[in-house]
Amino acid sequence: MSTETIANCWRHSQLFGPCYGPERCPPEYSEEAHVRQLAKQLQAAGRIKEVMNISHFINPPEEAVVDSGDDLLQQIAETFSEARKLAEEDEEQQVPQPISTTAALQAVNLLVQFEVQEGGADLAALERVRRRVTEVRLQRAGNGAQGTLEAFFQTDSQ
Repeated sequence: MSTETIANCWRHSQLFGPCYGPERCPPEYSEEAHVRQLAKQLQAAGRIKEVMNISHFINPPEEAVVDSGDDLLQQIAETFSEARKLAEEDEEQQVPQPISTTAALQAVNLLVQFEVQEGGADLAALERVRRRVTEVRLQRAGNGAQGTLEAFFQTDSQ
């Protein structure tokens, strides 16, 4: 007598109350056969056109990649050396460009306009931003050198 038979006897006796939950599958039950049967029913009902093997769906034969083992090590080495070269080139190209004061002020003004347009603007925060913009403008004006009008219109070639 198996443990499964004993468990079934206890379940059928309902000594501990009725058994709730899904029924146990019979030992001869095959999920794969059940799925095939359901797929055939769906096909017969016109819900699906063709039953497809799941392994063909996941790994279609037309997309199979066949690598030769001869130059596999060489391909791996080339891949990593190219990746390293590209990473080094990216590091060289990603030098941050300084942001001009004019561009920063334009961005802040655009942000303030957006906040006011949205209606949920924090007025205290906007006031702090406006004060900072004023400070930057004053600093920018203080860093400039005053010159004559003639010097402004003169070209460097003269």
